[in-house]
Amino acid sequence: MAEFKRINYFKTLFMKQSDLEQYYRDLREYQYDNNQQYKHIELRKKLNPVLKQLLRIERKLDKQQLTIMKDNHQKTDKPKIYAVTHVGRYDIEDALASIDSSAFFLMGDPRDTYKSIDYLFLKANGVIMFDTDNNIDRHIAKENCVKVLKSGGNILMFPEGAWNITENKPVMQLFNGAVEMAIRCNAEIIPIAIETYDNNYYANIGHNINYEDKSLLDVDFLNKELRDNMASLKWDIWESIGQPISRAKMDEHEDQKYIDGIMRLTENGYTVDEIERTRYHDRVPEREKAQEYLADIELNKNNSFLYDDLTVAERKVLTKNLIKRH
Repeated sequence: MAEFKRINYFKTLFMKQSDLEQYYRDLREYQYDNNQQYKHIELRKKLNPVLKQLLRIERKLDKQQLTIMKDNHQKTDKPKIYAVTHVGRYDIEDALASIDSSAFFLMGDPRDTYKSIDYLFLKANGVIMFDTDNNIDRHIAKENCVKVLKSGGNILMFPEGAWNITENKPVMQLFNGAVEMAIRCNAEIIPIAIETYDNNYYANIGHNINYEDKSLLDVDFLNKELRDNMASLKWDIWESIGQPISRAKMDEHEDQKYIDGIMRLTENGYTVDEIERTRYHDRVPEREKAQEYLADIELNKNNSFLYDDLTVAERKVLTKNLIKRH
């Protein structure tokens, strides 16, 4: 890349947003090309109790309550990757407050964060930022995570990639970066489920997952196991606390109210469209997407089997689509 020139932090606060985002992408690429090392991991570990106290103060001011239901993880000398479910605005603060050690936060699409007080907090905590739609930036972020892990630091990340506003999925499909990094760095993954009920937040921390002697050839299978593990932790919260209403029994208006309740706290230009763009998309069509085409098929005795396994809720949606299209 062309010669890079650093800009004073206070001057960046007055930059045009698009120029600011490009500046930080260039900065990350420059640091990566010059083999930036992470030298202040031990200092951040010492600073961690102070940052946690700031989070406690923030929760009190916002009248929020964080409860750690269970903590089954074990202390280890290995680097740790905290893999956390993603449900809403305060996941980052709750996740950082729930763990017993410092961890660099892997953050996608920082945007307005660059100009907020949160940026200074995250820099003090340790953060690795990247733009999700930039292949070079994504690669650099992953390699920087590897550097942190191999230097004795920890990583906290949301492998779903976006807030989970789906119907009846305790955990969405996961990106495989957490498992890949754990294998490459001989790190352990600590799965964590977070759920929210109004201003009450609950964290359920699972057992360490060891990837010693595992192969990168097994990443896809191991990633599915991680998702199952995280989903079990989320189900434990649901069974203990109870869901306000079953998503399967929601009518159209209740479903939108549920989503609006999550999205009302959004910041940083985060929207439902952004969630759809940044979450994991499998190569195999999801059930909901595949069933959209049923409304275009003329029902007869030769294809009626396609409708056999639809739930009541799915039949209602299909009926609405049929009415709209015919």
